[in-house]
Amino acid sequence: MKIQYHLSKISWTVADKLIFVVYGFVFLIQISMLKVSDLALFNMLIAMNTWIFVISDSYALQSIIQFGFDINNRERVNLYSLILHISIVGGLSFLIYSFSDFTAILLNEPRLEGIIDFLPILSLLMVPRTYTSKLMLRDHSMRKIFIMDFFFLGVMSFRILEAKLSGLDMTLEYAVNIYLQGAAASSLSAIFLSLKQLKFSLKGDISFRKINSFSMPFTMTNAINTIPKYLDIVILKIFFPLEQIGLYAAAKSLFKFFEEGMHGVNGLLYPAAVRAVFNKDKEALYSMVSKALSFTLLGFMFVSIVLVSGFGELLISRLMKSNFLDAVGYFNLILLAGLFLPFNLLYFVITASEKYADLLKIVIKSFIFFIISFVVIGISGISKLMPLGYVSFYLAFAVMSFYYVKKTDIIDLKFADLFRAVNDSMKFISMRFLDKARGN
Repeated sequence: MKIQYHLSKISWTVADKLIFVVYGFVFLIQISMLKVSDLALFNMLIAMNTWIFVISDSYALQSIIQFGFDINNRERVNLYSLILHISIVGGLSFLIYSFSDFTAILLNEPRLEGIIDFLPILSLLMVPRTYTSKLMLRDHSMRKIFIMDFFFLGVMSFRILEAKLSGLDMTLEYAVNIYLQGAAASSLSAIFLSLKQLKFSLKGDISFRKINSFSMPFTMTNAINTIPKYLDIVILKIFFPLEQIGLYAAAKSLFKFFEEGMHGVNGLLYPAAVRAVFNKDKEALYSMVSKALSFTLLGFMFVSIVLVSGFGELLISRLMKSNFLDAVGYFNLILLAGLFLPFNLLYFVITASEKYADLLKIVIKSFIFFIISFVVIGISGISKLMPLGYVSFYLAFAVMSFYYVKKTDIIDLKFADLFRAVNDSMKFISMRFLDKARGN
């Protein structure tokens, strides 16, 4: 994969992630306006909503990319995916809503019942955004994704800054309403941007059985794989009070810069990996994966070093209230996950290679490390160690997935490939200098 041939797509992806970075700083302002306990509850709502969409994305939407490259089946796959997406999101949201009182009792938090009341409407507003984003990813329409995310994050950023400048109190309910408004604006823009792609019919020969045979194991794997990322704060609430969960949530909000960067890499890599596997082009697969892994890993390492050296503490102290300063310790510890998070792209490479059962085994083993870590930390009562559960999951997955792709010859990755970005960058710079010299 020649990176210079894909600069347009990469540029829009970088621009998209930059607006997430900008929103991240605005969100830090929102955090500074919230009570620690309110931040914990707000993040729990977003975490539950996100995990619902992870399930639906895995079962209903992933087939848009996996099978949507076949033009003959595209409209049929679109129809199946939409019906399943609406059914899963609606069903899971209503189920959690129905058991909100039980959840509040289980987690010993009475206010949780009230916050779950927002879940069905939030899920409904997010359906068009999440569905159309998959169509955009399939077609590598990164510019449309940028516009859609601009409406989502732009509306929320405007409302947060408006509240800050107006001196309004940022209550939990007000924060939720801002998120609802961003979701609504994003979904409306997404529908408008995707009108030409919203084509449905029963034309084609792909069966629901084939879609289900792909989606079911992928869903099981992804459901487990994303629990450490989204539901860790819910699990930790079993052991720790809401105020400490709020501090951990603040640290994870900062770490979202890394997660969004990884999301952008995965969004570019997965459709390309599916195409390379479909064409049986192992050389192209190796090239794109080794470059993506190396550039992401070295980039994350550099940013982590900068943040640990004191810049992270400066961010928290300048952008958050004094009662969030204890989040610095959580953040410095969770940065360890940044060293292993880039290996998550191997998750999508293994998926593209249709090794679903093997991927599920790797994820289950990693999840066991995660659960053991959380139980030990919870029983010990040492709240400062909360991030280690998250870190342990990605450490375990990184080691096992790297070994697996090499052992099975999906990609002949070598340890030296992790640092190929240095050599590739030097070659690219040298070529540019040569081209300029020849031009002169």
